Amino acid sequence: DASDLALGSLQLKSLRANLDGTRAKHTLEASALGTAGGRMIDLTLAANGGVVENRDGMRWDGTVTRLANRGTPSVALQAPLTVSAGAGRVTLGATRLTLEGAAIDLKSFVFDHGQMRSAGSVSGASVARFLEIRQEMTGQRPPVRTDVVLDADWDFSIGASATGYLQVKRRGGDVTVESGRGIASLGLTELSARAAFGPGNRLNVTAQAKANRIGTLDANVAVPFALRGGVLSVADDGPLSGRIDADMPSLKATGNLFGPSYLLGGRAALKLTVAGTPAKPNLSGMLTGDDLSATLIDQGVQLKDGIVRVKLAENLVEFQQVEFHGGDGTLRAIGRVRLDGEAPDLTASIVADKLELFAAPDRKLSLSGKATVANDGPRGGMSIDGKFVVDRALFDLPEDAAPHLSDDVVIVQPDGTVRGETPSGSAAAKPQKVTDKPAPSLAPRANIDIGLGNNFRFKGHGADLGLRGTITVMSAPGVPLRAIGNVRVTEGSTYTSFGRKLAIENGFFTFNGPVSNPGVNILAMRRNQEVEAGVQVTGTIQSPTVKLVSEPNVTDNEKLSWLLFGHGTDQGNNVGQQGAMTAALGLLGSVTGKRVAQTFGLDEVSIGRSEVGLTDPQVVLVSKAINERFVLGFEQGLQSASNAFKATINLTRFWSVSAYGGTFQGVDLNYTRRFDRWFSRR
Repeated sequence: DASDLALGSLQLKSLRANLDGTRAKHTLEASALGTAGGRMIDLTLAANGGVVENRDGMRWDGTVTRLANRGTPSVALQAPLTVSAGAGRVTLGATRLTLEGAAIDLKSFVFDHGQMRSAGSVSGASVARFLEIRQEMTGQRPPVRTDVVLDADWDFSIGASATGYLQVKRRGGDVTVESGRGIASLGLTELSARAAFGPGNRLNVTAQAKANRIGTLDANVAVPFALRGGVLSVADDGPLSGRIDADMPSLKATGNLFGPSYLLGGRAALKLTVAGTPAKPNLSGMLTGDDLSATLIDQGVQLKDGIVRVKLAENLVEFQQVEFHGGDGTLRAIGRVRLDGEAPDLTASIVADKLELFAAPDRKLSLSGKATVANDGPRGGMSIDGKFVVDRALFDLPEDAAPHLSDDVVIVQPDGTVRGETPSGSAAAKPQKVTDKPAPSLAPRANIDIGLGNNFRFKGHGADLGLRGTITVMSAPGVPLRAIGNVRVTEGSTYTSFGRKLAIENGFFTFNGPVSNPGVNILAMRRNQEVEAGVQVTGTIQSPTVKLVSEPNVTDNEKLSWLLFGHGTDQGNNVGQQGAMTAALGLLGSVTGKRVAQTFGLDEVSIGRSEVGLTDPQVVLVSKAINERFVLGFEQGLQSASNAFKATINLTRFWSVSAYGGTFQGVDLNYTRRFDRWFSRR
């Protein structure tokens, strides 16, 4: 008896063994309780037998009467197992046992100096259970979810030659995959594989599969084999032959596997002939596709009327015809790939002609151009060089971004942990933005010029921009996506700040690093008034700096007054206006500030002196700027019924015409000039 034993990953709480009898006749009882690699062991064993000596040496002949493990994997012997083991020879008699719920019926097993014979069957093997055990042993999640149950049987003999077979068949069950918001099943109805030894040292391997959502697979390949030292291995120089047929009659059903946002259509088929040798296989055949279509609903991407003709002859893949349509444009691919070298030799080109990639109401993109795809020379991998021009583009983003919590808000989970931390209390790694992540080591090396053309429009977050320029997008293995280039804002672009639409006079985006964070320099002004005020945005997209500017330069309160109301703070006794401007300075550039200004659709609500000559000491004034030149206003006396309606047209920066009616009627021609001294210094 022993306790608390440790040997690497094997930890035994208790170990008991009892050997009783003589060398020629004895019994053994043993048990062990513990863990192996974190998996529970609760093993019991009982056997009887004896040691026999003959001219070949010693051997043990006996019977295992009990073998069980109530841990992982679970094993239970259902019938006694006769065993004969000696030098270079092991013989097992017929028995039955269960392994993780699967019933094993072993009819025979003989290993004799490199030669092996065996026959038996397995029924009710759960693939899901074996994937769970694999996860427990390796920590790797199963690649798919499945409840497939398999049956198998075998009867083979391997010696100077090989005969017999081994086959596996699906009894029932299906395979499911994660598809966006849920899971989707393949609709598996048939799955089988058989390997049979034939004359001439050939192993004939056949496989059939059928799934309602995918299609059918039928493969039959004859592989040459050789016996070297009693070990079965593939003969690299033997003749290889066979065929592989795959048919996908309806890609529409396949689209459900990717989630509700993806729609596929059309049909595809692959027919391959296998020849040559295992060392140098020779593949020939054809990949065809008709009426192909792909729609990404969320992105508004739709490719349709696709046709694919890819020929494979003597290990040379030739794109005879690959064509898709998007809107009124087309996408074509031509080229070839040589497969029989040390690395695939690729030469291909992709041509887009007014291809409409995005067609959603808020997202439109049509482009033309060409890209070449080839091997990346001595560096290995693949290189993509291209040049594209945008024919037409519109990106219309929501005015208000989705709400999110501030960085100083901490969420404590019910179990006491803080969101963003692991259960141990250590901070979890923050997810990187897609464009900031290093590209995979097998990613292609790309250098693509993209011209924005003359019809590129961006709307969102208060901006209505026309954009022109060229950027070069570059990627390399292990390096984040980068861009170099300059994009300018075209004439007629506007930026809305606090409900006021401002004309953008200068606007540039400079790319010299990550695609997602270009430098920005934008100046938006309200012109045709005595003090011309506006907003200047500098910095980067992810970390912008916004400040008020004016010509001539005045205080921030004055700048904001001229920006919002079209006049300075010295006009009227507007306590509410002063408070609003003070608060607005803190809201500059935020969605909240814009929402406050737009709530009532007015630009100014104030109480102060009349601008048109009403006799009341205090009047209520409301005004609305139709545009930067035309302003409508209304005054109502607080102590009398006098009122006035006023319309002002700003002719230039200093000249304006005002017409008013109501209690008083008239027309004024105004010239306004601001200065802080009577005479200029000489």
